[in-house]
Amino acid sequence: MPDSSRGELPAGEPGAEVLAGRYQVEGYLGQGGTADVFLATDLRLGRTVAVKRFRPGTSAVVEDRFCEEAVLLARLRHRNLVTVYDAGRDAQGAYLVVDHIDGSTLRERIAAGPLPYGDVVRLGRRLSSALAHVHAAGVVHRDMKPTNVLLNADGEPFLADFGVSRPIDEATRAEPGTLVGTVAYMAPEQILGKGSAPASDVYSLGLVLLECLKGAREFQGTLPEAAYARVLRSPETGGDVPEPLRPILEAMTRSDPASRPGADECAALFRSAPDT
Repeated sequence: MPDSSRGELPAGEPGAEVLAGRYQVEGYLGQGGTADVFLATDLRLGRTVAVKRFRPGTSAVVEDRFCEEAVLLARLRHRNLVTVYDAGRDAQGAYLVVDHIDGSTLRERIAAGPLPYGDVVRLGRRLSSALAHVHAAGVVHRDMKPTNVLLNADGEPFLADFGVSRPIDEATRAEPGTLVGTVAYMAPEQILGKGSAPASDVYSLGLVLLECLKGAREFQGTLPEAAYARVLRSPETGGDVPEPLRPILEAMTRSDPASRPGADECAALFRSAPDT
């Protein structure tokens, strides 16, 4: 990862300082569990970017994972993945420079109400194709959820936030009693502490698409209730799920990971579904 000691993210007014002598911060976009995201201008290339800044005070292990995200993203090129442009460290810690998607998150879109059938079909095609690309590169995302899907002004989705991703052949178990990812979207095998695999991402995407159709999470309640509900039952794909999508989403959310279709197969199934 490139090293940088020039410039710091401003503590005061946007644009007051320049990160790495190149990225002039223009404003604040939001935050995740371990990072803040800023709007910035790449002074060298004259383009608008997003700077994801690791938040000081979090453990060194988390910062290392943050840096690993840059390495993972740099290997991936797909029309529906957020593009990484640069990464580095300075006195404040690690940062990641990525394409700025001017729009909203899928979570914000769902909050406005259930999505039309055609929009969900297109999301299924795009996101399953992006996951297939990720899996073909030997990576499991492990945190597929609506807040990690960015939508541009045209509604085109971009899968983001690979901070907890891992290579497929790398052990994914955390410390005993620790779950890696977001409980509301975890596959049953993740809840049971059996680790993550490409099939886990497929299950999570199935839950995301069900939520798009229903306008609400499939598994609700407290974290323990939401976690163990999916061990006891399959998602409900009744009247809220149009018939062309029902068999696809039922297959994606099967309890047995070995019986789920791969992401590439899911993409083909969504391409075969009618647009309206």
